[in-house]
Amino acid sequence: MKFHHIAFEVKDIEVSRRFYQDYLGLEKETQFELMGEKIAFLTLGDFRIELIQTQYSAYVTLGRMRLHLCFEVKNMERMLNRLKKDGYHITEGPYFLANGWKTFFSTGPDAEILEFLEISRD
Repeated sequence: MKFHHIAFEVKDIEVSRRFYQDYLGLEKETQFELMGEKIAFLTLGDFRIELIQTQYSAYVTLGRMRLHLCFEVKNMERMLNRLKKDGYHITEGPYFLANGWKTFFSTGPDAEILEFLEISRD
């Protein structure tokens, strides 16, 4: 397993994307919409952030930013089953994305939001 990205919600994905590109030198890896959310991945070497704009992104203006950590795993099903067996709550997914990625979200021991991602290496 390895760290894949950190994600956070933004008010305006285009404003945030330009900021991270223009001021910090990150490059756009991909950008798409999924289930009503606008999503952009930006990279700087091996470092990756995910920007998410949703209908709930107004929370950002209230100082209540929602974050999640994502870990890349070799076998999503194995991790999913292990977490379920040990009593952890699966909050979303699994999802199968058009780019071949498979992902799901779970809570950790302190209700932190964790994403587990399997990347197709075809």
